[in-house]
Amino acid sequence: MKAKILTILLLLTTGWLSAQNLKKEVVYFDYDKSELTSKSVDQLDQLATEIRHHDIVRITITGHTDSDGSNRYNDGLSRRRADEVKLFLAAKGIDTSKVSLMFYGEQKPVASNEIPTEKYRNRRVEIIVEYQTQNPEELTPKYRFIEVVSNRDTSIVLNKKGTTLHIPSDAFEYEDGSPVYGRVNLRYKEYRNSADMAFSQIPMFYYSNGMQYAFNSSGMFELYGMYKDQPVKIARGKTLKIDYALAKQNPDIAFYRLNDDRKNWNRIQEIEKLANEDFPIVMEGIKPMFAHSTKAQRRWLIHIGKFKMFRLKDKTIAPGERIVGWERKEIEVSNKQTGSLLASGMNAGHTYPDIVRGLNVGSFGVYNCDQAYRIPNQVAIRPNFTDEKGNPINNGHVLSMMDLNYNGAFSYDPVNFSCDAKGKIALALFTNDGELFIMSPDEFSKMNITSGGEYTFTMKNMTDRITSSDDLADYLGIKL
Repeated sequence: MKAKILTILLLLTTGWLSAQNLKKEVVYFDYDKSELTSKSVDQLDQLATEIRHHDIVRITITGHTDSDGSNRYNDGLSRRRADEVKLFLAAKGIDTSKVSLMFYGEQKPVASNEIPTEKYRNRRVEIIVEYQTQNPEELTPKYRFIEVVSNRDTSIVLNKKGTTLHIPSDAFEYEDGSPVYGRVNLRYKEYRNSADMAFSQIPMFYYSNGMQYAFNSSGMFELYGMYKDQPVKIARGKTLKIDYALAKQNPDIAFYRLNDDRKNWNRIQEIEKLANEDFPIVMEGIKPMFAHSTKAQRRWLIHIGKFKMFRLKDKTIAPGERIVGWERKEIEVSNKQTGSLLASGMNAGHTYPDIVRGLNVGSFGVYNCDQAYRIPNQVAIRPNFTDEKGNPINNGHVLSMMDLNYNGAFSYDPVNFSCDAKGKIALALFTNDGELFIMSPDEFSKMNITSGGEYTFTMKNMTDRITSSDDLADYLGIKL
């Protein structure tokens, strides 16, 4: 049965990694008009070109007006505007069977109708395109599969950095809310650097109060569960806890969960800073001690809080095994920092322990310890891509932009992207033919981009050389 379960899980998580992406566009209309302006025609023409070859899930077209005129008249005007956009896309070869048409008249303004210079923003049609893209799974980190007994309190060491998952008893239930009894299989994956994130297609932007922020990750992971061949969820009233080993020290981090629709993140927990004079003893990491046995099992020593936790002499533990039957002994508290608590260039007011303890995991999904920041010196780029022989690369389907000054990778449709003009930028372009093209930070820097616009990027074909995120990290010199 265990082999069968793992086979099912492997089928679910190998091959191609599919992700849903969004493309948003807003076009504006002249006063009391439903005809497209020349600027709107150009916008929609470019949009149609960008999305034509994507696997479109849904297109939502929403019409709006300003407040002049009656409600009834404005409802009709907003509908005519939305219809005009739909007809244009249809003429450009877009499958309008997947179009959802809505109109709200003057009901949903985005600007004041009392200020003439702002009022035009309400005479608009919003277009949201949802589409699927795929990347080969081998370019992202591998899942780790773990089996736990549902009716026991369990703690599991997830990696050599000391990340530990704490699971209370009876923590799982089926989708209908009935409890799960038996051995639950968890799958866990970490993304610890830009290379890991480059083709994950996990969105690294955060939207709050109408503002867009980029994530500078201190570490990201995903966690899911199954019982036999059925997905399970974390039971109501139960919360898993994770003591998470940060991949990178960043200021002002918080704990986020990716929405199930993968459109935005929820900020679910603050992460407390440490005062410079108040460094507690935290879990310092896992120090393996090899037992003298033919199986060469490992014995572990862990420091947690004020106690030294160690395995009884007649027992051993392997990575991933449940931690039970520990002895503990109080240890002397030292004033010395435990690990690298102060990141380079940061002040003591923005420091965190290497392992942040007690993060709450209330449901399965994707989680991130992140710093949300505004991209400085931001420029908008319309790229053209060629290989080293000057041949155009026209079949790209995902572009990953990595600024190696930060820890994250940002996925774009290859027709445009944004970046920090002064950043340490690397580009990775994956094509529909399964080829991978790379531009290193040194090559990007030589282009001396100081403002937005159209540029041609000469990319190196690295398909045979880079076959995993570790390969990409080595090539780009990423040390995390």
